[in-house]
This record gives sequence, C-alpha cells and structure tokens, in this order.
Amino acid sequence: MRIMRLVPWLVCVCSLAPIARAQQEGDKVVVVADRAALRSLEDTTGSVTKGAILLVRNVDGDWFWVYWSNGYKTVKGWINRKDVVPYSQALDFFDRELKRCPTATLYNQRGTLWNEKGEHDTAIGDYNEAIRLDPRVKDFYNNRGVAWDDKRDYEKAIADYGRAIELDPKFSLAFNNRGNAWAALAEYDKAIADYSEAIRLDPKDASAFYNRAHAWSDQEAYGKAIPDYNEAIRLDPKDDAAYKNRGTAWSAKGQFDRAIGDFSRAIQFNPQSATAYLGRGNAWWAKSEYAKAISDYHEAIALGIRSLGPERGRAATLRNRVS
Repeated sequence: MRIMRLVPWLVCVCSLAPIARAQQEGDKVVVVADRAALRSLEDTTGSVTKGAILLVRNVDGDWFWVYWSNGYKTVKGWINRKDVVPYSQALDFFDRELKRCPTATLYNQRGTLWNEKGEHDTAIGDYNEAIRLDPRVKDFYNNRGVAWDDKRDYEKAIADYGRAIELDPKFSLAFNNRGNAWAALAEYDKAIADYSEAIRLDPKDASAFYNRAHAWSDQEAYGKAIPDYNEAIRLDPKDDAAYKNRGTAWSAKGQFDRAIGDFSRAIQFNPQSATAYLGRGNAWWAKSEYAKAISDYHEAIALGIRSLGPERGRAATLRNRVS
C-alpha cells in the first residue's frame, strides 16, 4: 500500500497498460495508472499512485479489494483491474516507460519492483538515480532504506529513514520502517518509540501495531504485545501472521486454549503455515492432548518447517514499507 509523490516538473505520455487477468485473492498487482482511484460501495476512499505493489484481498469481477498507506494515513477500497497489471508483467512495463521517459519517479518505481524481486543492489542503483535527479523527495530515501534493510545493512537503512523523516517529520511510514531496523539491531526501546510515533501519525496502520507487538514480544512483554496484536487484527482481520504471533504470546502466558484458537485462525487464512501448525502442536502438547499435538507436528514437518520462532515477516509481507 503505497502512494508515490509525483515529480511535477517532468511529465511524459505513457503507453496503455496491459489488462490484469484472472487475479485471485492473495495475488500481487502493480498500479500503472498515474492516480488510480480506490472506491467503497458509495464513494471514493482515496487514490494510489503508479508503481504501488498491492496485495489482492478480495475479488469482485473487475474490482480488487486492497489496503493502501501513503505514509500518512491508511485507506481501504476497490481498485479497477484496468489500473493495474499482474506483478509478473510490471517490470517489463516500467522498463518500457523508462526508455520512453527517464524520470526520477520512474526510477524509484522500478527500484521498488527490483527490490521486491530480491535484486537489492539493482534497486539501490535505481534509487540512487532517482535521488540524483531529485534529492528533495522523501520517498526515494525511504525506499532506498528498505533496500538497505533487506540487505541487512541496518545502519545505512536507519540513515535513509532518518533523512526521509528530516524532509517530512509527519512521514509515518518512515518511522515504522526505521522501527524495524532498530528492532533488527535489538534496539527495542528505539524501535518501540518509532512504532509509537508511526501509530500516533497513522492510527489505522495495522503494520505499526503488529511491529510494536513483535518488539514487545521480543522482550517477553506479552501483556503489552497482546493488545497491539488485538488492534492489528481489528484493522486487518485476515492477517495470519498477527494471529500466529498472538497465539505465541498466549502460549507464553499459559493461555493455551486462546493460543490454539489463534493458531487455528492463522491456519484458516494460511494453510501452508508450518509455524502455525507447530505452535498449535506445542499448545496441544502443553494441554496433554498428545494425539492432536502429534498430528500438528506431522503437518508442520510435511510443510517443510524451516524456522521454529515467530515470524516478523516483511513488516507483514507487503505492509506499507514502500511509498
């Protein structure tokens, strides 16, 4: 969910976007319209700018339900398929756009796609070019910070997020992202301070609540983590990671029935989550329900479990990292 600040002094005529076909819940799409409208049943709720990577949360004909944060507030709504392309087609689309009209905004947008594909150095190159062309745009620094973050170069990430905040102290997204970098360095007090500021600036952003809850959990402050997970789930009721990590917190507090309920919801929304089966298995085991525990352990093994801890994810998958 991202809104890009457009560079006003350079405008190019762009080609018509290919039409997104057969998108389903859970697919990623990329916005190719300059300002794509988000709509509710009766009104326009906001707009999303070109280059945004969105997670489809529901499909109704030619309309996709998505969440979007512009770094200041979070909105939800339906976006039309004519305004997006499938994620798999987006890089080709922006390559063509850049050949036609090499603007700072387009370099930034392509950088986001490269970073999403795991090509972090290539992404940083595009962000560097965007910053060279226009060093005044906060989003470029924020997005380069995300790429440094993904390379685990947290000091450089923090510096870029700090520059974005200097350019705009109300940029909630940069506070949230900087909090993630501080948390990765185990600087939990600094992380919580940044998450709290992100929440103050944008109280509808589920990711900031989720991330602050994770920081509390990392310090075993589960009594503080659970209310934040509650709010993250209220704002984003289908987030399997929030249910799973709240389940871990309930287990740590010895509330195994509640933990089982949360792990079960996580599995409902993501049946491929090995760690949710593992967490539920542990909760069953703690209740001496050994047959149920072993069944869940078998399922976790079958899914190929790789990590035994709660997952921070990418600030919850596509959560508001890039503007």
